[in-house]
Amino acid sequence: MNSRSLDRLGIATVAVVVGFSLTVSLYHMLAHDAQLLATVFGQWSLVALSLVFGAVGYYALRTVDAANGGRIVGLRAGAGYVLAGLASAGYSLHQHLTPEAALELDVILFQATFMALIGGIAGTVVGLETARRKQSISDLEATTRRLESIQADIRSEKRRFESLFQNAPSAIADLRYADGEPTVERANDVFETLLEHTSADAEGENLFEVVPLRETETEATVAAHVADNEIYEGEVTVDRADGRGHYKLRVVPYDVGDGDGAGDGEGERAFALYTDVTELRRTQRELSDSVAQLEASNERLEQFAYAISHDLREPLRMVSSYLELLENRYGDDLDTDAREFIEFAVDGADRMRAMIDSLLDYSRVTTRGEPLEPTESAAVLEDVLTDLRPRIEESDATVTAEDLPTVIADADQLAQVFRNLLSNAIKYSGDEPPQIHVGADREGEEWRFAVADQGIGIDPDQHERVFQVFETTHTAAEGSASGIGLALCQRIVERHGGEIWVDSAPGEGATFYFTLPSTDTQVPSMISDVPAHGDERSDRGD
Repeated sequence: MNSRSLDRLGIATVAVVVGFSLTVSLYHMLAHDAQLLATVFGQWSLVALSLVFGAVGYYALRTVDAANGGRIVGLRAGAGYVLAGLASAGYSLHQHLTPEAALELDVILFQATFMALIGGIAGTVVGLETARRKQSISDLEATTRRLESIQADIRSEKRRFESLFQNAPSAIADLRYADGEPTVERANDVFETLLEHTSADAEGENLFEVVPLRETETEATVAAHVADNEIYEGEVTVDRADGRGHYKLRVVPYDVGDGDGAGDGEGERAFALYTDVTELRRTQRELSDSVAQLEASNERLEQFAYAISHDLREPLRMVSSYLELLENRYGDDLDTDAREFIEFAVDGADRMRAMIDSLLDYSRVTTRGEPLEPTESAAVLEDVLTDLRPRIEESDATVTAEDLPTVIADADQLAQVFRNLLSNAIKYSGDEPPQIHVGADREGEEWRFAVADQGIGIDPDQHERVFQVFETTHTAAEGSASGIGLALCQRIVERHGGEIWVDSAPGEGATFYFTLPSTDTQVPSMISDVPAHGDERSDRGD
């Protein structure tokens, strides 16, 4: 029912009510010889009642909704019946006050009820239709808004897809498969790098005729994957105008049908993406060659270090032996200066032998190490303290330690780090007995160890220098050593994927920090082909 029909229905209802009321008024005047004013007042009070009750019904139904419709209808209907009762009472009172126009009670009630029903039914019908039409308009408007929103999203997604399609670093072709033949529907601008002409010229052509591959079996393999709605990935070789190119080919089906191989009647659809990996393959080859050269160089260096160690230790041993023999045999004939010179020479030979051993250990950190595995650092430290007990007791040192964690490490190399750091702390303690503390804190996926002393300290400008080979920041009077110990510690820690550094100032002691991976960190094992160097380890300084 449209709005014009509703208007006509309302006008007709009002006309019926008014006409009926006039008819009843005339009948009352003629039949009972009633006064005009009283009759009009009585009959038109029923008209007012009918119109009010109809308006109430109309308003109630046109505003009804699922949430509070029952309450609204109930309140409005209740109000309408109250008004009906008041109007009927008023009309009855009028009839009582004008005996000459008195009617029977049942006639009065019949007139009031009849008039109320007419107005109420009319109002209800009009209100119900208005509410339905209003709801339909509201639903239509909501649907329109949803459609507009969906269309806006579609336009946005289309623009986004088009931007991605045209600006992607890969060459992309939109394909339609018919009878197993991939026909190019469209291609982006990067696709032109595969061709000798524009990408528009490729449209409507077979992809593998436009971009011929050296791997001739690829076309059939790709077609089988598309028919099964599976993504194809593989590396292919393309003969370009500027030379041979290597590409990562990825074919992604997106409209293959319901799984039985039947598409939409126009063939399957797929995207073919060519990612240029020519430069990557060239870099990988160069890197592989460099690694091979580096491995060969390291092997030669290790052989050279071993040769130096083997060839130099024997002459040094002979020098030391003959000097001691000279002292023992002719000691009584030597003066004080001569004996002192012999001591300097023997000490120098011993230091040279220790330096050679240290260099050999330094060169073998990555090649002769044991696998990295869960290691109890507390047990390693306890073994080191046992080895250093004579020096600790001799220097009256105090070494304390917190509860240390289990880490991923080479136990022997971790012991070497502890041994060098503790030896340095004892050596550079100054005039006071050494006070050394070892602790560890968790930082993310690593453990940060700290070896702190209260010794002579290190100048901040020398913090990086102390980790360099043959570098030392202390004088001979302070106990300077070969300068390889801390460099060896750094190489060991770096092999474990960690870092080592120092926090110190002159006269305020030094704290050496180093990090090792926790047991829940994935660290590749570094397994040696040859057993670790088994010579006795000597204490080394910085």
